[in-house]
Amino acid sequence: MSEPHPRPAAFQNRTLEFRVLAAIALLCFIDAMVRLAIFDSLSFDEATQFFLAQNLAFGYPDDPPLYTWLLFLMFRVFGRNPVALITLKSTLLVIFYVFFFGSARLILGGAKLAALATLSLVCVIPVAWESYDNLTHSVLALCLSGATLYVICRILKEPTTWRYVLLGALLGFGALSKYNYVVFAGAALVALLVNRHTRAAVLESRTFLTALIAVTIAAPHAYWMLNDGFGFLAPVVKFSAKAEHYSARGVWSLGWAMLMFVTPLWILYAVLFPGGYLPKQRLRLAGPATFDCGIYLAALTIILVTLVVVFGVTTIKVRWLQPLLFLFPIYFFAYLRESEIRDKQWRYFRAVIGVAAVLLVTTHALDNFIPLVTRRYVHADYPFADLAEELRRRGLGPGIIVTDSPQMAGNLSYRFPENLIIVPRVNEKRWVDSPDCSHPLFLVWNADSQRVPATLQDFLNRRFPQEAKSLPVVFKKIPDRRFSGRHVSAGIFTIPNACL
Repeated sequence: MSEPHPRPAAFQNRTLEFRVLAAIALLCFIDAMVRLAIFDSLSFDEATQFFLAQNLAFGYPDDPPLYTWLLFLMFRVFGRNPVALITLKSTLLVIFYVFFFGSARLILGGAKLAALATLSLVCVIPVAWESYDNLTHSVLALCLSGATLYVICRILKEPTTWRYVLLGALLGFGALSKYNYVVFAGAALVALLVNRHTRAAVLESRTFLTALIAVTIAAPHAYWMLNDGFGFLAPVVKFSAKAEHYSARGVWSLGWAMLMFVTPLWILYAVLFPGGYLPKQRLRLAGPATFDCGIYLAALTIILVTLVVVFGVTTIKVRWLQPLLFLFPIYFFAYLRESEIRDKQWRYFRAVIGVAAVLLVTTHALDNFIPLVTRRYVHADYPFADLAEELRRRGLGPGIIVTDSPQMAGNLSYRFPENLIIVPRVNEKRWVDSPDCSHPLFLVWNADSQRVPATLQDFLNRRFPQEAKSLPVVFKKIPDRRFSGRHVSAGIFTIPNACL
């Protein structure tokens, strides 16, 4: 009896690629379903986008507009509900994983190493866990960074005009996703120019076409930023402090954030693939004209340290590095050959990733119960559903709600989709253009103290000076039905006839 013929290597690689991407897609789907099943309130970033996506604009506070535009379109398809929000995020993540696997395969030259690098992302907490927990623009920037890396790798392999056009579009839309995407693009450009084998791909005429397309796409938002007075720098200013030794503090914070980004992944690598850390190992890429992740990471570090020192940033959050450090697994496995990966290592690695995936879904499933044990509450634990019931009891119907918090605005927008939600100085003009006098106006805020927040007090003094002096402010304790014995205080101010 003749032995069966072994399957061709190309077929085995395609099968492995399909299995890995199918497993990742399934994990994203399950995570999305869990999030929808336990959904109670929007996190800070999600609520802000839920609120801002009421209308289209060339710019919004703090972040570029592309994510808000996409969410606006999703609302047109699915309605203003969490399904639209979570579907958008899940789709972006799946697209990122597809491009990441493709990039890893082109850089490493093998499907098995690409599979190892892609599955490793399940152990990168900012990518696998925080993406579903709170992040919005970072997920979009991550997706576009992965797509950009893939197109760069394809250009290095086979430069064609349409790929340069596509790269220009990705660079333009990337700049509209999150501002730190520009740091990724800058570090990638340095990596291409430093490597003499990839330099020619940049120093050719079609690069001007790429730049022209990118600038054209980003120009309207850049014009808006100029008129906005560079308000987009507000997040940088918020985490800046010209205190003593601020440079050292900022660099230390950056180094710690970079270490936390790759933890526990680097520990897993040290246990299962210690050979990747040996000094004798050399970077092995698929060919000389291949994107060099080592040069990229070195350039990225220099750029980030420079930005920290120049802007005096003293606090770096780990999640900010998501669109920048995601290719660390590719860099690590570039020091190994597929022939060096034993079957036992491959089996153990898959087992660890499986356990990590189960823990990931489990922790998300228990999100609403963890505060019961820890007694520590975050923004998303605010009882917005109970607050909404209290507002209905007080006669809130179709009309206008004014609040000082984007998270409050987003959560109330979700629960009162027919109401116009106003945050002073952010979208106040929408009401000024078409004031509604037929319903009472409600001012609502999270009352940490027995006073009206400065933002809302300024709004009252400007718009309703008489009512601000004569009408009473109500401070109401809202019981949280989810957590026994817990109450929060809400401030409520009602103006019966809110005409300008």
